[in-house]
Amino acid sequence: MLELHEIEGVLDSELVPFARLIQTLFPPEEQVLFSEVIELAQAKSRGEAKEHHFLTARDPESRETVAMAWYWLTSPDPGSDRGEDPTDGKEKLSSPGVPDLRVAWLWYIAVDPRHQSQGCGGWLYREICRRVFHEHGCGLMVLEVERVDVAARHSEARAADARRRLRFYQDRCGAQRLEGIEYIQETGWQPGLPMHLLIQWPDPARPGLSAEASFHLLKGLFGDQLRGVEGVSPWLAGSTAAGSTVE
Repeated sequence: MLELHEIEGVLDSELVPFARLIQTLFPPEEQVLFSEVIELAQAKSRGEAKEHHFLTARDPESRETVAMAWYWLTSPDPGSDRGEDPTDGKEKLSSPGVPDLRVAWLWYIAVDPRHQSQGCGGWLYREICRRVFHEHGCGLMVLEVERVDVAARHSEARAADARRRLRFYQDRCGAQRLEGIEYIQETGWQPGLPMHLLIQWPDPARPGLSAEASFHLLKGLFGDQLRGVEGVSPWLAGSTAAGSTVE
């Protein structure tokens, strides 16, 4: 069993391995600036940026950091647009005709290659879902996953990794892919990158919203990064098996 650790400030010893895993395991075009990580950690030291959660998973015997995750929460209070400062913890989502739900956005999750295929990623993902749905009361969690066609432009190995990640989230965890949309990931310093958007529900066998409602809810989160496809209605693709490993 791994140990879950939440980084609470810039002096936390886990901040360095947390940032190192982002810098070494994600392509440069998917990475936020290291300075942004530091700024948020400094804000957390002051008791701010509470909606950003930096997690690491450690081996209890070796004390080695084997995995990391970063997720962000919208405000539970509905009724206003996204704030100008994404670190102020006050973002709210509201769309006409769409139920008000607290949304979690999983920015990063990664396992050190030396510890992959040992169940670490599944364990960490389940812990994130437990926190997001049962502790924070979110109605859904959204995550970005590299598109296979985009990954194939770099190498077949990268495309194979993209396929593997989609199988993990959809077949093992019960996440659904939002289709009939165009989504561009923006890191703020790299050109935008087309990505899949996946939605994880508290109960994978019972999606909480229709595809159309999900699109409008997430449009409030992503703004111009998320667009519909002209003449096409959004739909949800992927497994919704009751035997999901998320719970």
